[in-house]
Amino acid sequence: MSTIKTKKVQVGTDSTASNNFTIYTPGTPDGTVRIGNGNADSPTEVGRFDANGYAANNIQIGTDATSSNNFTIYQPATPDGTLRIGVGNADNPTEVARFDSGGYKETGSPMFIVTNSSNQYINDATTTKITLDQVLYDRTNNISDSKFTVPTGYAGIYYITANVRGDTQANTNLYITNMQIYLNGASINRSYQYLTGGQPRAIHHTLSFMVNLSEGDYLEMYLYSDTVNSGQTLVNSGVLYTQFSGYKIG
Repeated sequence: MSTIKTKKVQVGTDSTASNNFTIYTPGTPDGTVRIGNGNADSPTEVGRFDANGYAANNIQIGTDATSSNNFTIYQPATPDGTLRIGVGNADNPTEVARFDSGGYKETGSPMFIVTNSSNQYINDATTTKITLDQVLYDRTNNISDSKFTVPTGYAGIYYITANVRGDTQANTNLYITNMQIYLNGASINRSYQYLTGGQPRAIHHTLSFMVNLSEGDYLEMYLYSDTVNSGQTLVNSGVLYTQFSGYKIG
């Protein structure tokens, strides 16, 4: 009986290398045999076998010359119980989603929570932008200058929440007040209070809504307060009193 020993076996002799496949072991044997796309001199791994049978590496879906038109299914280098889906070829996919034991988990979508680190005072009967300089969470790093900007590739439906406490610093002093969310410099939603008789000292606005946003759109938070004594209104600091948050839902 004769025995053939070789490190690489090319299957196919087409002049276009990508039409051929190669069966091979890695330069440093590790108990696996690999299947690669291409000729024996330079195969690109698409799968492997080990003692337990077929053990897929990165599986590329699509062979377009433009890598961003293809997708790859893969596990991370250090397995963590997830299966990833990436855009791009098998040698360098960019993760866009993952599965774990709980099912599909979208990754990368914008999500943010911001508040203010110090008290702010706004003038009477003036619509004033709220300073939001303390970022509690910003998945895509798109909070800047107290506003959220929709990053490239993430247009869609967003769920937005906001709350703020305005304190006029004197009893029976608050007349008209509203909190507004601005989209690209114009108001799109608000919480409004017109108070007559027995005016309070302070009010805590809350607001939640969904909005369809395009790439580059930006959101800001404003407060208006009209007082009886024409004094300033205090915007209390901290997440208990002032918060602006949102995330992409579709």
